[in-house]
Amino acid sequence: MLEQQLAEADRRWPGDLQQQVRYFIACNLADRRANLPYVAGLAGLSIQGLQRRLAERGTSFAMMLEDVRKQTAEEYYRTARRPNLTELSHRLGYTDASGASRFLRQHM
Repeated sequence: MLEQQLAEADRRWPGDLQQQVRYFIACNLADRRANLPYVAGLAGLSIQGLQRRLAERGTSFAMMLEDVRKQTAEEYYRTARRPNLTELSHRLGYTDASGASRFLRQHM
């Protein structure tokens, strides 16, 4: 699975670090592995190296994580027949519904 993510990111966005990081976050959000150390490793960078490269592009890992979560929530509400906060919290990478609820109040 890891090899597939790496190959897909490189195939779709060669040299585009931001798109690759977004992809890594999206692929690992529900498994709660969409964190800075894990994604930096997927990108082949140290934590500090990833932070520096993203800052050079005017963004941060936290900003990208928030954007991916927003997109995931918007897509879920658009496509779910019967939206469920527990299901959404899982998709957003939270361990319980209260984390997702707080995120939705703050960002949506």
